[in-house]
Amino acid sequence: MSLDDFTSDVVYISSLSLSANIGNDWWGRARPQPLSLSLALHMLPAALDSAAVDDDVTASVHYGHLCKDVLALTEAPGAAWGSAAELARDVAHVALRKAAGRAKEVRVQVHSAKLVPLAEEYVLEMSVASPESEEAVASTMAQHKIKVIVKKLVIPVVIGVNPPEREAKQRVITDVVILAKSTQPHFADYPDVIAKVLQKMETTAYLTLEKFALDIVREICLSSDTVEMVSVRAAKPSALAFADAAGVQICRPRRTYVH
Repeated sequence: MSLDDFTSDVVYISSLSLSANIGNDWWGRARPQPLSLSLALHMLPAALDSAAVDDDVTASVHYGHLCKDVLALTEAPGAAWGSAAELARDVAHVALRKAAGRAKEVRVQVHSAKLVPLAEEYVLEMSVASPESEEAVASTMAQHKIKVIVKKLVIPVVIGVNPPEREAKQRVITDVVILAKSTQPHFADYPDVIAKVLQKMETTAYLTLEKFALDIVREICLSSDTVEMVSVRAAKPSALAFADAAGVQICRPRRTYVH
């Protein structure tokens, strides 16, 4: 997990391997699948001072115990979630309870290589602000911030202005970032959104990467009222002989298309 917050102390677990049922995999089967999970508790000021000064792990959030609690959650008999977002939410609540009021926020990332066909990885990142009371932990939907990242999605498409490029499809390597509205009471099925966009793009032809990327942005923005903003980076690996790739990035908020 990226520790890009230099303003707070953090207790974190990086790349915990586990298996969990988070809904349908890319074969349409709801069954446990291999996942990688990272979480970071961003602590309140001075929350770790006692543990640091006294060199006492009991004064901190014990990441060994936290890890066991997360695994107990995912390995419980019959445990299943409808999406990666639902799993991230429940893991966040486990972490906040373990922090016992000492954390201001928890960030959870769920990584899967099995949710989106033709993509290297699907990542869902959820940030949950610490609620005011223990009783509020299970009902903080409005405080959930979600970012979805689809890495290196390969989309075969006819694209380009040169005559040879119009004769056959070529690979466009696409990275997608979706920011969700924090006020939405439900989670969108983002793997399904990506699958439908992929199906549509494969049947279309383009002259430019700009049009290609903008169409993907528009389709995702209009796919769900949970979407706040979409960024798409599209690259052609074969565009330049002496470069790895050439591409563009297009970013738009949903309000661009919905008034």
